Amino acid sequence: MELRQIEAFIAVAEELHFGRAAQRLHMAQSPLSQSIKKLEKDLGAQLVERNTRTASLTKAGQSFLPHARNVLTELDLARRSTNSDDGAIYGQLSIGFSGALNHSTLPPLTRALRAYYPGLDLILNGGLLTQDALDQLRQGSLDLASAH
Repeated sequence: MELRQIEAFIAVAEELHFGRAAQRLHMAQSPLSQSIKKLEKDLGAQLVERNTRTASLTKAGQSFLPHARNVLTELDLARRSTNSDDGAIYGQLSIGFSGALNHSTLPPLTRALRAYYPGLDLILNGGLLTQDALDQLRQGSLDLASAH
C-alpha cells in the first residue's frame, strides 16, 4: 500500500467520479483507476463500485475511508512536528457540543485554544445530542464533548 494510492482513494471517495478525481489529482483517469485497483488488491477487498458515469463506495470502502483520512492527517502532523523547532504542540482536537455551548462557552474556548496552541487544528461538531456525543467519544471520533 502506498501513500499515493490512499490519496487517490480519498479523491475518488469524495468526488464519486473517476474523471473528476483524476482532474483533482492532476493525473489521467487510467493510472488513477489502476492505482485504486492495486490498493483494492493489497487490501483484499473491493472499495469502489464502478460504472460508466459514477463511482460509489462499497461497504468496505466506507469502512476504509475514515482510516485513510487518518493516515493522511497523521502524516501531516508528523511532518509539521518534525519541521518545528519551537516545541509547539501540533495535532487535532475534535470538540462536540450542543447548541447551548455554541453561544456562551465555545467562542472564548476556541479563541484561547488557538492563541495558546496555534499548531492545533480544531474540529468543531455542533448540534450533537448527549447520546451521540458520548458514542462519538467512545469511538474516538471526538476528543472532547459538552452535552446538556
